[in-house]
Amino acid sequence: MKSLNIFILTVFVYGSLNAQQFQKNYLGEDYIFYQNSFFKIDHENDYGFNYCFYEKLEYCQQAYYSKVMYPNPSDRYKTSKDSLINRIFQVTSIIKKNGEKLNGELTFDDPIFILKDTVTKQEIYFKYDKKSESNFPFLTTKTTYTSSILCNQIDRTVDEFTNEIQINTPYSSQSVSDDVMLYKYIKNGKTIYYLSLQTNGSTLNYATKGVSIIFEDGTKFSKPTAAIDADVADYGYKYSAFITLTLLEAQTFTKKRIKKFRLYIYDGEVSSQAAEKFTIYSKCVIDKK
Repeated sequence: MKSLNIFILTVFVYGSLNAQQFQKNYLGEDYIFYQNSFFKIDHENDYGFNYCFYEKLEYCQQAYYSKVMYPNPSDRYKTSKDSLINRIFQVTSIIKKNGEKLNGELTFDDPIFILKDTVTKQEIYFKYDKKSESNFPFLTTKTTYTSSILCNQIDRTVDEFTNEIQINTPYSSQSVSDDVMLYKYIKNGKTIYYLSLQTNGSTLNYATKGVSIIFEDGTKFSKPTAAIDADVADYGYKYSAFITLTLLEAQTFTKKRIKKFRLYIYDGEVSSQAAEKFTIYSKCVIDKK
């Protein structure tokens, strides 16, 4: 009877997990937000199986170690995709090569995910590639960005000569696009906000004006008299705007997600992932002193 109960519980748990919505969800350097989420193999992905699945941490500590789990008969350095199909794993821990846990950091080199099979409880070590989406062979359950982590990335600098404080959303070096940024300047007790936008164009236009933003909910924000700067870029031209905002206008970006924007006649797209982060970052900037 005990064995039957365990079997029924296992089937129920697996069925419940399998009923959840799994989706393509590559987070790049934001992989800390995979913690405790569930993974299953993406049937459409034939990459991401080379030198990355191992049964022991010590195997992960060596570059291109050949003793992978479930080696493919035709390629012993590649884990057989079929061996992982229809299995659901939970990310129970994210560690460094030396075994240290992530410990609140947002990113470090060569992260390793400890994946636990939700049915067999087997633990697998997966070497995560934070730079290549094609090397991520999973679909995942929904991940959620949290302000407690993202607010730690906000840049705050103080000018030693003027005591002016600058607070802004992160640059691309911290895994967020710098096409859209929010700045806050504090000097002599006065606070000013600026929104920075930039995109590329194939033709050159000087002395242009007009900024428009469309949010995911369909509402719009516009500054028709805002000046647009033009500069030469690697491919074509870069267009940018630096717009003064009131506190009320700045707060709009903490509640609405940007979908796309237009500088004069040149459009910029914002991914759903970047838009979600920017709303949280904007609140962090406004709240930070």
